[in-house]
Order: sequence, then C-alpha cells, then structure tokens
Amino acid sequence: MLSWFRWLRPKGDLSPTTPKPDASPAEGAAIPPGPSSATVRSFALAQVGDATDYLATPSVAAYFDAREHEAYYQALKRVGPQRDFHERLVGILERFIELTNSPLGAAVVDRVIAESIRIERSTGAAGGTPVEVARALYPKGTELLGLAEPLTFESLRSAYRSAARQNHPDAGGSHDAMVAVNQAFHFTHLLLRAREVGVGAGETVGAVTVDAAEISDCATYRYKCGERLFLIALDDWNADGAFMWLERITSDRWQQSTYAKHPWHRMALSAPAGKLAMRLSLAGLREQASQALAVARRGLQEAQKHGLSYEPFVREPEDVLAGRRRAQIVLNHQRQADNALRLGVIDAKRYQRRYLSGWRSLKLCRTGMRTSCVNSRRRVDFSATCRPIVSREARPPKANSFQNRATTSPGSPSSRTTNRESI
Repeated sequence: MLSWFRWLRPKGDLSPTTPKPDASPAEGAAIPPGPSSATVRSFALAQVGDATDYLATPSVAAYFDAREHEAYYQALKRVGPQRDFHERLVGILERFIELTNSPLGAAVVDRVIAESIRIERSTGAAGGTPVEVARALYPKGTELLGLAEPLTFESLRSAYRSAARQNHPDAGGSHDAMVAVNQAFHFTHLLLRAREVGVGAGETVGAVTVDAAEISDCATYRYKCGERLFLIALDDWNADGAFMWLERITSDRWQQSTYAKHPWHRMALSAPAGKLAMRLSLAGLREQASQALAVARRGLQEAQKHGLSYEPFVREPEDVLAGRRRAQIVLNHQRQADNALRLGVIDAKRYQRRYLSGWRSLKLCRTGMRTSCVNSRRRVDFSATCRPIVSREARPPKANSFQNRATTSPGSPSSRTTNRESI
C-alpha cells in the first residue's frame, strides 16, 4: 500500500536559492530544530477537547486558509505557476499575520496548533481515501460532518459550517459533539493538505508521520509566514517590500519562538539577504542595502562557528556594494519587470521593448485568443497560429496513395498522368 502521507519540510522552504554548503558540519554543528518546550506546552493545552467554532473565529479561519494555500503553493513544481500564485498567497499570509497580532487571536491559534500536535502524535497507520481514513479513525465526527468523496477544501469547509450550526453548544448542540466535529475536520484537513503536496487525489493514504515540532505554536507559524513573504517579495524584485519583511523577521519581537532563534534559520538568511543587498544597491537604496548585508554577515559568522562555508553568499554582494562587480539583472516575470521599473532598476524604454510586449504576446498565445498584437520585430497573427484542435473523426481523409498523380511540368517527357490503380 502506498504510503504518501509524509509531512516533510519542503526543501525550498527557507531559501530556494541557497545551495548546499561546501563543507560538512563539524562537531557540534547546527541541526534543524527539534521538539521544544513550546511543543510540550502546546501539547498540554490540547488535552481537553476544543469546542470552538473554527471557521467562525477570524484568526483560526485565517490559519486554516493559510495552510491550504501553502499546500497548494508547495504542490506547484514549476517556477512560473508559483510566481503566478504569489499575488494570491501574499494576501492570505498577510491577513493571518494581521489577525494574530493581538494576544487573543494568537492564543486561539495556539490551541488549534496544539490540537494538531495531539492528532499527529496519536494517529497510527491507515489506508484508503481521506474520507475512509477519517471515518476509520474519527467515526463520530466524520458522520456528523457528512463527508463524501470527492472531497476538497471547499466541500470540507461547507460540511463543517453545516455541522457547526447543528452541533455547537451555543446553537443547542453538545460539547462532545462539537469536539468530535473539530477533531474530524482537523484530521481531514491535514489529509487534504498532504494529498495536495503529495501524489494527488485517488491514491491511498498511509501512516501519519507529520513532524509536530515543525510548527509548535502561533509565533512559529507567524515567523514561517513572514519568512515566506520575504522570499516571495525578493523573487518578485519587490526589494523595498522584501527589506520590510527582513526587518520584521529579524526583530526581537519576531524572534520569540525557539524555531526562529535556532542558528539554522539565521544561517539560512545569508543567501537571500545578500541577494537583497545587491538589488537594493541597484535601486539606489544604499542604507537599506548595507543593513541587508549586515544580516547576511551575521549568518556567515554563525555558519563559520559550525564549520560551514557561506563566504560566496556575502563576498559577491560586498563586491557589488563596493563597486568592484556589476550585478546582473534577470527578469523572467511581468511582476518582476513591474517592480524593477518602479524602483528605477530599468528604464521605461527597456521595459516597453523587452518585457511588456513580449509577455503580452506570450499571454495571448497561451490563452488561445484569436487576435493579433505587435511583437518587437514582426506582427504575429494568432488567428492562424492558435487553431482549435480537430478530432481524428472530423479530419478529412488523406489522399490515397493509389490515386492518379501528375507531375507539375506539362512539357516534360515525364509529364503524363499515371493510373496507379491499373498497375
């Protein structure tokens, strides 16, 4: 039976552009963070069942929404679709961070994450579709939810809202029934996220081996969201926005969780912070570029303590800021070009000639629109290039090889009609 429900940390979660270090870790080298006191504390919070209406609580609803969109983003394996999804993901993550700024909003999310840790630790191996697995492990809650295949995030949320209206204590239901609904919803949501990142619908679900220490509390997840927003802004050439998020995640307030304080994450900021320093320098923001370079240097110092070679991540931006090297400008998406134009990295003439017209032509061609646009070199008629696909049955039959054939030179000796069927 295929076991695909393995909630491993995505390889590109911290720094997609960070290559592997040249040297192996020395004795006492930093390792990814393990279980912390926050994890144990969160696990203790979930010993008593939670009857909160998840989707009626803004911060909790924003938490589940952010986890759904992150799962979909991780499932996109190509850079182009990921960049197309940036704009939507940014709004979702920013909304979660805003709603958990208050201690009350963060405390409710802490309880939900604690329930996740409890479910992840108490669930054993099972096989089948998400509904079959949930029905086997949480039969009462699954029955109250009325789940059925095909199951999606939208149908799961719709089922939860209906079940909450009937079973919440404030609506005449019981505490135990709402706890069962929450447990089944939480577990099924976890299965759907794993399916989104994994092999896709229709496959079997294996053992739940989620790393509960990865997200131990709300502060940890807020840091991960801020870290992702920083990397997204950097990839979009939104240099000033990336600097704002870099300042946030390196501030004392955002360094409260054990996850954020771990040396592994300080080292992981070396490469993106150095790249940001170069882009800020190109935009003429020298002061911000120096501050970003300082963050990269701190990561380098931390890496040197553990025998890791991170010098290339710092030396190149140092040369660029000192004028010894010229930074390259590579723009592969419309949003990147828009931000580069806004920051003055490229001028309007280059933007119009090399980026705007070319991507507009590509967009029209991909969508199959029957129109034409002016390319930088020639006029392209998409009415001829974007023809509809014709089925095999609708295609005209090919000419029979045993039909009469004639040459195209009427006066030549070979200019005669040959009846191949009579041969």
